[in-house]
Amino acid sequence: MTGGPGVVVTGLGVVSPLGDDLEVFWRRLCSEEPRPTPHPHIRADLMQYQHTYSVPSRSETAPGLGRATSFALRATTAALQDAGLSLGSTDGPDGLAGPGGPGGPAGGRTGVVVGTATGDEDLLEDERSGGQAVSPLDRDVFGVTGHIADRFHLTGPNAVVNTACSAGCHSLGLAGDLILAGAADVMVAGGTDSVCRVAHAAFNQLRAVDPEACRPFDTGRKGTVYGEGAAILILESADHARSRGATWYAELKGTGQSADAFHPTAPDPAGDQARTAIERALRDAGLDPGDIDGVACHGTGTRLNDVTEATSLAEVFGDRIDRIPVCAVKSQLGHSAGASGAFSALVAALILRRRLFPPTARLRDLDPDCPVRPLREATPMRPRNLLVSAYSFGGSNVALILGSGADD
Repeated sequence: MTGGPGVVVTGLGVVSPLGDDLEVFWRRLCSEEPRPTPHPHIRADLMQYQHTYSVPSRSETAPGLGRATSFALRATTAALQDAGLSLGSTDGPDGLAGPGGPGGPAGGRTGVVVGTATGDEDLLEDERSGGQAVSPLDRDVFGVTGHIADRFHLTGPNAVVNTACSAGCHSLGLAGDLILAGAADVMVAGGTDSVCRVAHAAFNQLRAVDPEACRPFDTGRKGTVYGEGAAILILESADHARSRGATWYAELKGTGQSADAFHPTAPDPAGDQARTAIERALRDAGLDPGDIDGVACHGTGTRLNDVTEATSLAEVFGDRIDRIPVCAVKSQLGHSAGASGAFSALVAALILRRRLFPPTARLRDLDPDCPVRPLREATPMRPRNLLVSAYSFGGSNVALILGSGADD
């Protein structure tokens, strides 16, 4: 992705435990330390911990749809509006790809790639609890992007990324590649997931749930806490954005991926491949470690993941590691699985636009085994480039580089 601006972020949309409005989301992210609460669909007699970071009930499920799809549709609507793109006829003259209208000559120039870990698994869970019967097709993960494409008539490339907790970042990287390859002018990309009882039970069984809150890098942390929501970014070729007079939050400058090939669930403690993903993203962006001014990290709150990630970052940045601010958005949002990496990328885009670096909540005593610099309060800064990292079960590692927008 080296050279002039190729892929830019022109719109953002969120559905989150902090709210659905972008301004409210940002204000609370920079100033609050929310606590998880018991989830209404998790039975106390089956699990030790029922608390999660949940989306408020007013923005839950649309009729006939699962929660993940409902979240993604709401976030996509907001992101398209934020980007200044038409909602009724998305390929029309004032829409995504130019004249012709849906199905016309430009009908294939807008696509969607969304990451999710469990999709609309809540539909099956509700059925097993005596609710309405659903078919496997109704709850399969591919339905998420199918519903988005149908709602907004997006007839370009369409894919679901299902790489667990790195899926949101994977989707952004894939969407950017499709634009660079000339397959699309605009891509709806990001991640969505809802609280899944099976996954939540697995974390309980693994004793990987913090009984208080998600506290990345804090000495007292005892695990992660499940979250949910959707983060959608509108990616667009820079030429297309210019042609319609759009401004942008950030440029997607580089992506990097790798696999640990180590264990189905545990990260490689050496962190070699996590570092490799970052190095590949830097190389793709044509940047050096010295060009990075901050990190929106994975930061799950589990000891092994935090230490491995911090060690990898220290190896990449060397002596600069104690001068590079790090934010872990899971401290306010919980671990939203396939949406988590997309939330980190969305926050990075906001940092570049707002020139304010949010804190890592509930950080009281930094773990001495984590050589990173999470900020304890919102701090003004003018970053040039930010690193976004995501890691997942299966040893899947993704790194993205976002750079400052055109008007900076």
